[in-house]
Amino acid sequence: KVFAFDIECSKAPLKFPNAEVDAIYMISIMIDGRGILIINRDIVTKDINDFEYTPHPDYKGPFHVYNEPSEEALLKR
Repeated sequence: KVFAFDIECSKAPLKFPNAEVDAIYMISIMIDGRGILIINRDIVTKDINDFEYTPHPDYKGPFHVYNEPSEEALLKR
């Protein structure tokens, strides 16, 4: 089993995110070759559709996308 994730936050250039002022706008997850992308629509202005990202033939990457209305909804998802 493989589980990997990446969390993207808004922040000032060359600074670490500050939970008091910076929002999470995207979380990507990969679980055994299946991708999930969760979007915070408070920051990302358009819905993102499902897509495939396959950087190498051995690593297929179908992604299912959830477009959530807020950071709270993103975290609950």
